[in-house]
Amino acid sequence: MHFSDLQNNTTSPCLQASIREAVSFKGIGVFSGKKSRITLFPEGENSGIVFRKNGSPRNYCKAKASNVVATNRTTTLQQSGNTFVMVEHLLSALSGMGISNCTIEIDGDEVPMLDGSAKEYVEAIHSGLKQEQSPKNVYIVERPLYVQRGDSYIAILPAKDSSISYSLSYPGHQVLDLQHFSMRLDQSIYKKEVASARTFILEKEYASLVRSGALKSEQLDAGVVVGDCGPIAGSLFRYDTEPARHKVLDLIGDLSLAPPFQGHVIASKSGHSLNVAMARVLEDLIQGKRGSKSLPFECNKSLSFKRSENKRMNIRAS
Repeated sequence: MHFSDLQNNTTSPCLQASIREAVSFKGIGVFSGKKSRITLFPEGENSGIVFRKNGSPRNYCKAKASNVVATNRTTTLQQSGNTFVMVEHLLSALSGMGISNCTIEIDGDEVPMLDGSAKEYVEAIHSGLKQEQSPKNVYIVERPLYVQRGDSYIAILPAKDSSISYSLSYPGHQVLDLQHFSMRLDQSIYKKEVASARTFILEKEYASLVRSGALKSEQLDAGVVVGDCGPIAGSLFRYDTEPARHKVLDLIGDLSLAPPFQGHVIASKSGHSLNVAMARVLEDLIQGKRGSKSLPFECNKSLSFKRSENKRMNIRAS
């Protein structure tokens, strides 16, 4: 993509970016049931994405795969005892809109669910993008990378640009039996085709989680509850393939915890646990470490990466 190809309110995929001014959001944490407020602040070049608690510069956590401590139905970060829950939708919005540098201040532990998508974040970010001058260090995948757990997998293949293809499967379900969604990773495509896709849960799972107390908020408008024949409570899907698109939204957020890379991501039935496993593999390989053992994964033996600055890294995974 050349600079002449860029539309208004987008940023170059080759350069770092932030937001122009602070923007706040408030809502309910579905796991805590508590009111939550977050504020996004612009940051300078090479600052990265950082979560900060209660306005204290000491209570922070960098958004990186090695800081993930839990992936049960959501992605949870922790650093030096500071915990941040439900980060994936916000991270997806930042990554999808090309934001490299931002501080996220939160007045509790959990990022609010809002409507279960990244729509509100993207609408606010899109109107106030700030192009910076430092280039992104993008790692180009030159050989296939693969992680698998049971019948779920994620592969990243060499490609001239970045894209995602996702397959969702709930065998025997009338609506979710099989869905596919593919997209090129582009800000305008993300905003139009992915950002509004809401989280979903099966009706039986939803009832069980509410009874057990795992879900403290019972807001039916914070996502989609799917019965045997489709959404319940008068809700409708925003897209025919909204569940698969939301899985892509989650995947973009979780993979943003790794350093930026270029490749074609192909995923089948993956969730937060496997997404983060791939992010950990990428993070370790790009940083020159051996494959992480804290999250189990399987991968092929020979991998090669190069930086966009043409510094090559030949890495062998164990």
